[in-house]
Amino acid sequence: MVLLSFTRTSLPQVVEICRDLGVTSVADLGCAELTLFQYFKNMETITRVVSVDLDKQLLEANARKTRPLMLDHMTRRDKPLDVSVLCGSATEFDGRVAAVECVCAIELIEHLPFTQVDDFTANIFQRLLPKYAVISTPNKDFNVLFNFVPGQVRHWDHKFEWTREEFVRWCEGVKDKYGYSYTLTGVGEYEEDNSFGFCSQFAIFTQNEDFPVFEMDTSQQPYEEVYSVEYPVRDPSDTPDRRLTHELMYIVTQIGMERWDAEGEEESCVAISHLQTFPAVGQYEVSDEHVARLVELHCEGEGCDDMVRLSEDRGSIVVRNVPPSPSAEKSDCSSVRSVVEIDEEEVW
Repeated sequence: MVLLSFTRTSLPQVVEICRDLGVTSVADLGCAELTLFQYFKNMETITRVVSVDLDKQLLEANARKTRPLMLDHMTRRDKPLDVSVLCGSATEFDGRVAAVECVCAIELIEHLPFTQVDDFTANIFQRLLPKYAVISTPNKDFNVLFNFVPGQVRHWDHKFEWTREEFVRWCEGVKDKYGYSYTLTGVGEYEEDNSFGFCSQFAIFTQNEDFPVFEMDTSQQPYEEVYSVEYPVRDPSDTPDRRLTHELMYIVTQIGMERWDAEGEEESCVAISHLQTFPAVGQYEVSDEHVARLVELHCEGEGCDDMVRLSEDRGSIVVRNVPPSPSAEKSDCSSVRSVVEIDEEEVW
């Protein structure tokens, strides 16, 4: 039997759960190599991620995964994203984790000494008090499919592994003691026989509606901060219309330069319908009239250098291929020697 890797199956499941819950801030307890963060960073709804692990050396080795890439600077987010990487124990309270909506502990609990499970449980559901918690752990019932020897576990560091019945018993304890409801799911079913359950079992906990509101002291912060970063955010004035205007001006200017270099034309007339065939313009899915109005507004704005203007029939953009001179007379498409119909490949 061939199984998909844990990362390729469970982590996308976590992201889908958080997306369905509509959370805007998450904590990843036991984040290890920060792999889950790389999924969270691509969710526009997420504005805060706190990643926690006890292994500082591992966090330092993988901190680069949280740093914004060149692409993150080029295609900025519409909403902020604040990231904190902290070194500390999942059994200990830290106010920075208490400030998030959802706490995730994916394949973590089985790495704790069994004597610390109660402390881990109380830290999440009695002290951190998230609105949601997503907990996953291996399903011991599934291990028979791996041909393990008696007592063998899936990873050398697993202190225990729970059967489905044991996991439900723990979930029921959380429900009865801390005022949370839960639903069960998982990933990795054996297609030939689903009686073994999921390879990895999940519980999604939700605070009950009558959950009491507490004044929480978030000043207690024993975790050590390893790394923090704020992702670049799009300027609020950088609207789709503004970006489209920039694309239009860039493309027609490039066309003008091509015409000047190739044929010495001082002006070129570029049909708006032709500009719509460029992916950089077509992606905005606006009408030709909308494009014409953007060109008008651009030409009416301060600092317009008179290099482009809208044709009288509003169907084309006239671009001056060389810098304007005092004696240069304005012309329209009727006086331009040729209407440019140039393939995008020629421009680039």
